Amino acid sequence: MLDKAQKTFAVLTPVIDFEKQLEKKNVLVKNVNARGLPIDIDTIEKRWKFFQSVTDQKKVLELTRIEIGRLITELMKDADKNKDEIDKLRLHSRLVKDDLKNVKDSYYELEEGTMLQVLSLPNILHEKNTSRKGYPAQFFRTIKRKIKKPHGSWRKKRIY
Repeated sequence: MLDKAQKTFAVLTPVIDFEKQLEKKNVLVKNVNARGLPIDIDTIEKRWKFFQSVTDQKKVLELTRIEIGRLITELMKDADKNKDEIDKLRLHSRLVKDDLKNVKDSYYELEEGTMLQVLSLPNILHEKNTSRKGYPAQFFRTIKRKIKKPHGSWRKKRIY
């Protein structure tokens, strides 16, 4: 018998606002350096821009394919007069479909590599959490730990 966790699943799609992070590139570089991460922001930025250009090219090819199909449908109403034009558009349509297939074949691999690099970027550090004396920023967390006292109270203890 399957439980609900095995029958249902949810797809999580992260919100990637890398363009917004690039607007404040100096803050991003500062965060990466403060954490001591071996990430080259310039390489990620170049890859992101290339990915965006391929995405735009893919959209243009899809719109062109749709438009050619619409034109062929219109010209088919009077196929005898427009036979040469229809043949040219069909040839053009085949070329666009081949180009689109080639772009799609490499697109998913490019998308995966780019998104993994973008997702490896850190969140923005709070202003109070800065690096000191060249050491990466340290993060502290406060936990509640029960300390044995006669009245059994809780006390906060800082973990380093």
